[in-house]
Formats: sequence, C-alpha cells, structure tokens
Amino acid sequence: MEEKVVLAFCNSPDGTVAAIDLDTGAKLVEYRSNASRQAAAVTAVGSNYFASAQADKPALHTWAWHKDAVHSRSFALEPLQSLAATACGTFVAAGGSSGIMYLWEAGGGRLLRQWPAHYKAATALAFTDCGSMLVSGGADAVINVWSVSHLADAQSDPNVLPRATRVWTGHSLPITALACGRGRAASALLASASDDRTVRLWHVGLGEQLHTASFRSGVTSVAMDQCGDVMVAGCADGTVHAVHVGKMSSAVQQTDVDAGAGPVVVVLPGHARAVSAVAHGGGELFVTSSVDGNIHVVDLGTRQLLRVLQHPSKGPVTGLVVLDRPAYLIPAAGGDGGTDRVAPDIAGVCALEASRKGPRRALPFAHLAKYPGPGPGQQPWEGGAVVLDDAEGDFTSSIAQSVGLVSAVASEGASAVRPDSGAIEAGAAPDAGREMERERDEAIAEAQRWRKLHQELHSFCVQQYASSGKTPRGS
Repeated sequence: MEEKVVLAFCNSPDGTVAAIDLDTGAKLVEYRSNASRQAAAVTAVGSNYFASAQADKPALHTWAWHKDAVHSRSFALEPLQSLAATACGTFVAAGGSSGIMYLWEAGGGRLLRQWPAHYKAATALAFTDCGSMLVSGGADAVINVWSVSHLADAQSDPNVLPRATRVWTGHSLPITALACGRGRAASALLASASDDRTVRLWHVGLGEQLHTASFRSGVTSVAMDQCGDVMVAGCADGTVHAVHVGKMSSAVQQTDVDAGAGPVVVVLPGHARAVSAVAHGGGELFVTSSVDGNIHVVDLGTRQLLRVLQHPSKGPVTGLVVLDRPAYLIPAAGGDGGTDRVAPDIAGVCALEASRKGPRRALPFAHLAKYPGPGPGQQPWEGGAVVLDDAEGDFTSSIAQSVGLVSAVASEGASAVRPDSGAIEAGAAPDAGREMERERDEAIAEAQRWRKLHQELHSFCVQQYASSGKTPRGS
C-alpha cells in the first residue's frame, strides 16, 4: 500500500496545516497562514497542491507540497463555505454563503461560471471520480447534480442559468457533507449527510435514492471506501458508525441505529466531542477527526482504534484530507520527518534538494479570478496551460528511447530464430519478433501524430497573432 499522509486543519492561533504520517504519527511539514474552520472548505487539487477557503475573509489559499508558505492567494466576492476539485486538478469549485457557486479553471485561473445554485449557503461539494459531474448540497436541504461540461462550455450564454441534471430533496435539514464513490458518474454512488440525523445513499446515474440510515444525532461528516461498499458517518455527539452498503436488503429502504441494524451498521471508536471530518485511509482504514483535538485511525475489520494522532498545536481539528504521500513532500521548517529517520546518503541529499525545488513541470495553478471572463492580457480563445502526464521527462526523447528499445529487442528476437541459435521453441520466437515490430511501428506512428499536432498548433497560434496585429517572438 502507498504511504499515506493526513493533512490536519486546526482552529488555532498559529493558523497552520500539519502533514502527518498516517503510519507513524510523525509530523512531516507545517504549512502556514491558514484560517479555515470547516471540513467542507478544504480539498486537494490534483497531485501538486491543496487549498482551503478562509473563514476570516472571502479568500482561498493554495499551497504547493514543497513550500510551507502560501503558493497563491485568490479572492472571491463573498465568504466561501465549501470547496472541491477534480481528481486531475483541472477544475476548482466553491460554494458561497449566499448559495452562489463558482467554477474555475485552475491552470489559467479563469472563472468559468458563477450561478445561483441554492437558496441558502452551499455547504458541501463533491466531484464524481471521473470529474464529469459536480454535486452540491446546501443549507436549504437540497442536493443538485451539475454537468461540468455544460458549466465550462465557453459557447454557452452567460445570461442563461444552468439547470441541474438531478435535484434531490430527501433531506429536511441542511446538508453537512457529501462523498462520492469511485467510478464514472453513470454508475457512481453518492452519500449525503445532514443535520436531520440521516445519511442517504443515491445512485447518480439513475437519479434514485437507494437507502437511508438514521442516527441518534446530527451527522456532521461522511466518507466512502474505494469500492463504495462501506460508508462511515461521524455525528455531532462524537459517535462514529460504519454502514455496510453491500449488506443492505433491497427490500428495506431505511436502517435505524436505535432499532438494531445487526450487521449493517457497526459502531466504531468515537470521540469525546463532535466529529468534524471522516476520510478513507486506504484498505480497511478510516480516519476521523474531532473538535476534541484528536485524530483517530480505525481499522474497520477489527473495529479497533489503531492510533491517535494530534495536530502539533493541540487545538480543535476542523478538517482533514488523507492522500498518498506526494513525491515532493519534504520536512520543512518545524517538521521532524519522523523520529526513526536516518541521515541520508549523497543520493538522498540530492533527492531532498530536488524535492525542495518542487516538480520541474508541475501542473500550473494560477490566481483564481474574482470575476468571470478573460483575465488581463488574455484572449477569449486562450485557456489554461496544460501539462501532459509524462511532462516530468522529455516526451519526444522518451518516445525515441522506446522505439530504440523495441528495435533492439526485435533484432534479438530475429537472431533467436537462426538455425545455429539452439532455440527450442522456434515457432514462438518469430511471433515475438513480429509483435515487437508491430509495437515499434505503433510507437513511430504515435510520434508522428504528436509532431503533426504540434505543427497544427503552431500554425493556429501564428494565425491568431497575425489576425490580432501582433508579431510572434523570434520572427
């Protein structure tokens, strides 16, 4: 299993976010200048950043993993109550205290759309795993599902308000948390928590409510495992319950904890005060935080409390994010990096220095615009910068290396079928050689396709510069 890191957001005077090793409890890094007070207002943005909405001002702060200082400060028209980002980090969405929602393109910082989504504050947001749908929950007890492609469509009329593809009104009190299961939107499951003491399970594709679980107090947070088989709910009275979705009877539409739910609902170790956040920690591990200052790591299979973590400031934990340890997360000022670490060798020192500098080609994250439309110096057709998945290396050289490697192996395969090679399976070697030649041809064709796309993009940019009266640099 990948190493996991817990980002703990704390309501403390020092305003820091602590990155804690999930396995050892060691503090790795403390990030400065945070004033978030709600679990719904924090999120990871792709693999290079995380962000939080500030409670003391209408602002959003973003941090890069390799720096403890704020990477960018963006400002909104109103205080933001909720925050979410797509898994790839392309889009960032926020919900305001007035019920207006905002959608940004992270790479360029452009505000793609702002629209009234709820009659009261937008208190919870979640993207589906594929990023095609945005789910919002509000203090008006309504859950809306929005198509991201429609919201981000540059050709859509800004005067026409977007319409939700799904509207669910099953809850009777404000929505406190949303959690989407893995998979595409057509088959994804959504868990919604509310102050009405229930967690409801929805099928996003079908638009149907599948089940309702009732608890003794208001539900403050909810999380699902990767398979969507278990949802864990944290309540205002400090209790934590695991609801086994797979064990629910299709004939029973509601599970009540007080009525005895048998194997469907399992009570997990709780907290002394209200639970502020719940997150999946990988496998059968779930992580819960509370305003009592403790972070619990619980094993679902044994129902045991494995370890108790704390924010270094010892204050109330208001939110948490659990994620795979980022490649460029390194001990910064104030971080001990764990008590069991040894002095690095020369290679380790070089790697540490590279981590401090951050990724060579990180996915860009611009200042998020306060108002819709193109930013200063931007043309309407310009979008945010895009970094390919293989951008850490030279894409062209990697293609060339692959082609050379395949050619070399293919040559070896051809020599293996010579009469004096002593090969026993003479029929298998020619097949392997032909397969390698086919892969080589595909790699060459892929390289040519990228070269053609580059030429088309260059021609398009030249035409745009020519039509605008500007002269391209270097010409």
